[in-house]
Amino acid sequence: MLDVNGINVNAANNTGDTALILAASNGHLGIVNRLLLVSSINVDAATNTGDTALTWAAYYGHLEVVNRLLDVNGINVNAANKDGDTALVIAAIRGHLEIVNRLLDVDGINTNVIDIDNGNTVLILAAGNGHLDVVNRLLQVDGIDVNAVNKDGSTALIFAVDKGHLEIVERLLQVPGIDVNAADNIGNTALMFAISKRNSHIVQKLRDAGAK
Repeated sequence: MLDVNGINVNAANNTGDTALILAASNGHLGIVNRLLLVSSINVDAATNTGDTALTWAAYYGHLEVVNRLLDVNGINVNAANKDGDTALVIAAIRGHLEIVNRLLDVDGINTNVIDIDNGNTVLILAAGNGHLDVVNRLLQVDGIDVNAVNKDGSTALIFAVDKGHLEIVERLLQVPGIDVNAADNIGNTALMFAISKRNSHIVQKLRDAGAK
């Protein structure tokens, strides 16, 4: 059908899905490859929610599709949906380490992007969702801000403590310059959250790190 004169390869359905977006979402690499051969293809076309082929491929963990899309000259790797989530944010939330690794290899990737609703950074989201391997990878990125706060004033450490992710708490406490006594907008610190959750292991780790 792509050989039919006048066919609109970028036509979208009622939700804004194009053929490329649907193929990427479902992990159909062969179809993605074929569509990308069409000179008029819009690789950054977005759905009604602002999601692109890249963000959907990242969401569903389709590494091969992500790799192929990133080979396209001019693709916007930092394209964000209406929630402010980029492919990197989505991959970090979902715990897709290989996709996070691939995206971090792209020149110009924004590693301190924040979501619109809550102001969470990639690191905060990975920590809050319990993805230790993703947290480890992000902490290797030059310029990553371990003390960045969201709209509530919560840091990655506060998020990890609140969710009870001991291994992530331990990893974050190893980072030079981590603020163990950072408080959110209403004055709660990581230690306060740990005490309220009655998590004695995390309480001890925080106190050993100088939390007051």
